This record gives sequence, structure tokens and C-alpha cells, in this order.
Amino acid sequence: MAKWEYETPTDGAVAAGGALAALFGNHSPKCPGHFSNHLTEPRSTLLAREAIQNSWDAAIEYAGDNDPQMSLAFSFEQLSDAGKDSVCNTLGLDELRDRVRRLPANGWQTLRLPTANEFGFLDTGSLLNVLKITETGTTGMYGPWDFRAADRSKMILATLSVGFQRHDGHMAGGSYGQGKAGLIASSGTRTVITYSCFEEREDDPGITRRLLGVTYWGGYDLEGLAYTGFCKYWAGDNQAFENEEADRVAKSLGLVIRDTDADGGLGTTFLLISPTTEPNELLQAVERNWWPAIEQFDGFEISITDYDGEKMVPRPKKDENLRPYIRAYEIALQAERTELGRNERFYRPQDMEIRSDGRRPTAVGRLGLVADPEGWSYPSQRDSTAHRSLVALVRGPRMITEYWQAGKGGRRPYVRGVFIAESGIVDKLLRQTEPPLHNSWDEVPGEGGVDPDAPILARKVHDFSRNRVDAFRNELKPPAAPRDQHHLPDFDRILKKFFTGGRNRKGATTASRPRNIHVQPGNTQHLAPDPETPGLIRMEADCNFSLTDIGRSRLEKEGTAKAEIRIQVSFRFDEDGRTGSAEDSRALVHLDNRPKGFTQTVEKQSLVLTGKIGPDDEITVVVHTDGFNHDYAGKAIFSAEFTATGDEPDAGEGSSA
Repeated sequence: MAKWEYETPTDGAVAAGGALAALFGNHSPKCPGHFSNHLTEPRSTLLAREAIQNSWDAAIEYAGDNDPQMSLAFSFEQLSDAGKDSVCNTLGLDELRDRVRRLPANGWQTLRLPTANEFGFLDTGSLLNVLKITETGTTGMYGPWDFRAADRSKMILATLSVGFQRHDGHMAGGSYGQGKAGLIASSGTRTVITYSCFEEREDDPGITRRLLGVTYWGGYDLEGLAYTGFCKYWAGDNQAFENEEADRVAKSLGLVIRDTDADGGLGTTFLLISPTTEPNELLQAVERNWWPAIEQFDGFEISITDYDGEKMVPRPKKDENLRPYIRAYEIALQAERTELGRNERFYRPQDMEIRSDGRRPTAVGRLGLVADPEGWSYPSQRDSTAHRSLVALVRGPRMITEYWQAGKGGRRPYVRGVFIAESGIVDKLLRQTEPPLHNSWDEVPGEGGVDPDAPILARKVHDFSRNRVDAFRNELKPPAAPRDQHHLPDFDRILKKFFTGGRNRKGATTASRPRNIHVQPGNTQHLAPDPETPGLIRMEADCNFSLTDIGRSRLEKEGTAKAEIRIQVSFRFDEDGRTGSAEDSRALVHLDNRPKGFTQTVEKQSLVLTGKIGPDDEITVVVHTDGFNHDYAGKAIFSAEFTATGDEPDAGEGSSA
């Protein structure tokens, strides 16, 4: 007997495909400035933001006027033998695998599965990985099991609905309509089991537990029939498993049985089949996105247990990237009650009259800023980090909405800060400006259902933060150079001429430095329309690199077959007749072909390739830039150097563009 029910379109009903993970399929976490050196994995970020957000909303609702007390445990487990067999047999996962096999060879792509072998764990001797997410201190997914009811079950909203929200004031952060995509994308088979315990209600008498499984595939055709891609594991007749039956299934899946009378019994447990994220990646994503809640609320507890059984707890203060923001957050919260340091600032924007709130003057928020003049505010020239002045935007749920770039481009000094939106009407308005990923406060008016004051408020926050950041940067004085780094260019020039004889000694000039690497920019540097953004242009160019006779001789003397080199490519705009040197005077360069054996990074808006070159090798690099305005002129600059010797780079410049 089939254990899964495969949904087909219903006559007269709007059909929706089940590939809900694709809602955020191209999601790339924003990692600006110094965060770009430590990127967060997209699926881990999506899971951390969306899954925690919905559970935290439920905890806030359950707490009412009290402080919320939520515990959320992520447990990665590797199952074999009896444990694996119990899960696979209970859920009939072989049935799902066989259905995939009945499709054409590329059927896995139609279903929007990550790979062609997502059910490989069913092979003999293979292990099954699962992720259990267990919350306590929440309401559980209560509500009558009636798809047409206005106050239908939260489980229906969380698992089988798209674009619906509860309008009861409790959805402070997320949305049951699209937040599920974070769970779905974290399962390789796109299978999520939901087991929930809640208090009995008058509109749903006698029921306190439900369990439902859903597999979310893309729509597909099979044997002459169309399917939406929603596959449901339930009791039949459009019903979830309830009470003792829900407990029985949960136990066979290795889940802890929940009970309304037990301490911490209320809440929901999720089971994800074949997780696509790793424990350490999830830990970093939780710290980077949820540190304000972790720092502020004693009742916000997150733990992650890896496949070896080691329990990890987020410790954001141990992350040097986060410590400045945590201090700025403390300033924003407590500025009137704590003394500010020399390199710290606190600001409040003027009250705003909000039309939908009777035009009463309303407090907008609080801004804390910090600087480190001896450190990251004035990084050394050798620091390859793409520093920016960033402000973390935060509202009610205390998840980071965005690390927003403030200040003028990428110029020193850099500051970091936190803007905390006021609760109440301001929080609600800013939430309306957020896209489905809740990762920005947009200034563009919404299509409908968005208060006209919402984008105005977002602009006010941005303008205020930018102005205060610029003012703080202007107040910071650059640190004095170390005594051994003072440089007198005119004196250096006189000494150089004295020791080399200058230009008047039989026409001699300062000897040019021998080059180890030929840098030969091609004649193909040209401008072309930018295919990504109509109206802009981009530069396209190539360059060849090979060893000179001197470079070959060095290899021979050192007895090595190849030399490790570093190639750098930048595109700099002309400023007042000269090539600009600041980061924000450059267009980002992208690689069209990666030479074999070379790795690629970005340092201060420049493309950097590192790899090895032999005596007879010729390396060709083909690049293009981001789009820029027609009115700009610029130049591609190619350079290369031996990495092991610290030699000065051999540079070649392209033609002006």
C-alpha cells in the first residue's frame, strides 16, 4: 500500500508547484565588507534565519506579557542498521526513490532535487543522515484541521500553504507562507516531517498532537498525468496523524514523544531527511544572524549537535568580526546609562510623524557606533580585507535584517554600528518594507498593503545612519605613523640621485629593476555593452604572463620546476587626469577563464590569481568588469610577482578605456 499521496491539479483550483525551495533558489547571503573574508553558506543562512524566526515568533506569542523562553536544538544524526531501516520503512522512502526513477533521465532536475542521487542512502551499506530540530517554549501548531477555516491549523499554514500569514499580531519576524523554504532547502530529498504538540482548544476538541510529512518537488508529468510535486505522508482522507497515531509514527522515526503535561512538551519537532547543510556552517550562520537575540534574551537558547554527538552553543563574542557590533548594540540599548568611550558614539533620530498613527511624533530608533583607530578603522596597506563602514539593522525579533553599508564607499576610516528600531508601530512599518528574505529595509513603495509611511521611514533610517557615520568618520583623526615609517619623498629622491649619479652623469639614469615575469597586455582591451544592466558599459581585456630569462635562471638556480606567482588585475577610473588608487575608484574585475591550477580571490576590488608557472608556460588571463557609466574613463592594470621572494611586482598597464 502506497504511503505517499501525490497531488494532482484540481479542476477549477489554482495549481501551485511544490518546489518551494526554489523560492530562494538563488539566495546568496549578503556578506559585505570584512564579512566577505568569511562567507556564510547560503542554505545554512536560510535555515538559520527562517526556521529560527518562525519558532521565535511562536515563543513570543506563547509568552504573552512575560519574557519568552525558547529552546531550539538542531541535532545532526547518522543512522545505520535498525535506525535507518525504521525511518526508511516508516516513511516509505524507497517509494519516493522509485517514483524518481520512473521519470526520464533528467527527472531529478524537473523535480528540482540538488543531485541525481539524493536517495543513495537506500543502497545497502550506506548511511542515512537526518537533522532533528526540536523547539520548546512555543505554542505548537494549534488550530482546527480545516483547510477552509479562517483560523485553520498552524500546521496547514506552515506546511501546505504559500503566501498566507496569520494576522493576529504574533508574526513579528517571519511568515508561514515562505519561511518553510528554509527547512525544505535543507533536505536533499526535499522531505520535511512535522510533529507538533499544543494545548487543546474549543475549536479543535480532543486533539493535542499532529504529525504530517511533505515532500516538495517541482511539478512533473508521469504516465499521462500531471502532478503538482506536493507529496503528502499522512493518515489519509486529507487528515494528518493525530494524538496516539502521531506519537506512534514519531517514535518509529526516532523522535522524542511530546506530551502537553510534560515540562517542555509544547512545541514542534521537525525531521529533515538527508540534510544539505553542515553543523559548523549552521553555527556560524546562527551567530552572524541572531547574535542580538542571543546577547539580549536569556530565554533565547540555540544548540547544535554534530554527527559525532558534540554539542555546540553559539558564542558570538568569540568572533572578532562580531565584537564591534555587539559593543555598538550595547551602546544603542544603554547609552543613557553607561559612559561612552573615546571612540564610541550614540545618536537618536528626531521623532517622525506617522500618518497612520494619528501624526503623533514617534521615536524611530537608536544608533550606536564604534571605531578602532589602532586597528580595523585604519587597516594597514597589507590588509587584504575589503573593509567598509557597516551598520547592522535590527528590529523586534532581534535578528539582523542586514549589515548595511553606510559612509562614503570604501575609504578609511571605517566605523561599525547598530541601529535598533523602536518597537510598536515603527517595527511594524519596517517589517512591511522587507522582502521575503527579510534582509533589507526597502525604500521603494510597495504594490499593495504597504503603509505609505513605511518606505519613508526606511529612507529616514538610512539617511540618518549614513549622515552620522560620515560625521563620526570626520571626527576620527588618523593615527600618527610609526617612527620608522616616516617618508620624505624629496629627500629620498636626492639621495637616490647622489648614489646613482643622477641623470647628468654621462646620461645615466637609475637602473630599471630586472623583471622575473613578462606582463604583456593584449590589444583586445575594449568597451562593450554590459549584458547584465542595459545602459551601462564594461571593459573586456586579456593579458599574457610568462617567465623572463631572469625568471628562468632563478628557477634553475633554486632547482625548482615551477615558481609560485601572484597575478593581480584591477580596473581603475581616471580622476583628474590620473588613475585613482582608492578602492571606490575601481570597478570589480571578473575572470572569464581560470588558468589551470590557479585559485581566485578578490582583494580590495582587485582580482587576484595565485598558482605556479614553469619555464616554458604562458598564462593567458581574460577578464571583464562590472558595468559602469559611459561618462567614466579607466584603465586595466595587470601585475605579477613571485610570491615566495617578496619581489616587487612586474606591472603592465592596458590602454585607456
